[in-house]
Amino acid sequence: MKTPAGYKRVRRRIGKRNAKKTTHSLVAPILFSISVGLSLGVGIGARTIPSVIEAETVVISTPVEEGVSDEPQIEVAGQTAPSNTTESEMIEQAVDEFLFNSKSESLMIMHCLANRESHHGDSGKPTDPHGDNGLAGGPFQFHQATWDRMRGQMGETDGTRYDFQEAARTTAWAIANGRALEWGPILRAANGSNYAACPVPSWYR
Repeated sequence: MKTPAGYKRVRRRIGKRNAKKTTHSLVAPILFSISVGLSLGVGIGARTIPSVIEAETVVISTPVEEGVSDEPQIEVAGQTAPSNTTESEMIEQAVDEFLFNSKSESLMIMHCLANRESHHGDSGKPTDPHGDNGLAGGPFQFHQATWDRMRGQMGETDGTRYDFQEAARTTAWAIANGRALEWGPILRAANGSNYAACPVPSWYR
């Protein structure tokens, strides 16, 4: 029995429609699977992408030669201190070490001496001794023999009279131990002179 021509055309059209439906029904799940896979970080060639990215602190340091600090240091009484310590801070440290019971008065006396003797070290360098015909030197104008004597009595074996930190420590130690009159400005005040004088410690009277 022959199939009518009209039937063949209808069948072909229905076949094409079914083919399109079949294609759509296959493509949609595949695309959905791919999109889900990418969002979950799985699938072929996919990487897991964290939902939260944590920032990492990276410390970049410049290599420093072993045993050498990157900050200049000076030796201070058996320990190191930054070389940018000011003269005022050095005086306060010396007072805290030896004259802590009379800090306010001692700071005044120490600063007075530093100013009278060398303008806080400006004219007390090894190349510019300026007291007792050049015999006295350093910020607190020690004679070398006096320096050696006092340092020995302190039990110190290093440091020079031109080192502001050590000169301040030695001066504070001397004042604390009854030696303040060895400095001209204090001796003049004790003798009643006001010329370039510094106060006599109150506990000396």
